[in-house]
Order: sequence, then structure tokens, then C-alpha cells
Amino acid sequence: MFSKKDYLLLTAVCTLVLLAWLYVVNFGKPPFEPASYISQVIFDAYTAVVVAAGVVASIFIGAMVYFTVKFRAGDHGEGEGP
Repeated sequence: MFSKKDYLLLTAVCTLVLLAWLYVVNFGKPPFEPASYISQVIFDAYTAVVVAAGVVASIFIGAMVYFTVKFRAGDHGEGEGP
């Protein structure tokens, strides 16, 4: 059903969405230097959550974009009666 080209294109779209996500959130870096050990632990957890959310979102959004473009409606003769 899917060729190697389709898988490569889907992977590229998901990777581009992930890179855009990471760029927007500054690659999970805190906006300022942590002042204590506890704040460092919190920022580490923040970074892990942001990256994990980016991976999940990029797979979902990338697949939606890819499949929307690949299977967009065209003039395929639908709706023609007998």
C-alpha cells in the first residue's frame, strides 16, 4: 500500500514538524538559569515533558499533514449516478 517514498516523505514531514516544535520552545531550555537544585530538577522535568510532547505532537500533526495532502479530494468521478 505504501512505498518507500511514502515512508520517507512521512518521516521527513514528522521530522520537520518536530524541529519546528523544538525551535518554538527553545529546545526545552529554561528561560533563565536555575537558582537552586530543586529548580534544576523542575527544569529537567520540564525539558523531558516538552520533548516528549513534541515527539507525540510531531507524529500526529505530521501524519495529519501528510495524509491530508496525499489523499486530498480530487476529481475522481465521485457522485456520478447511474
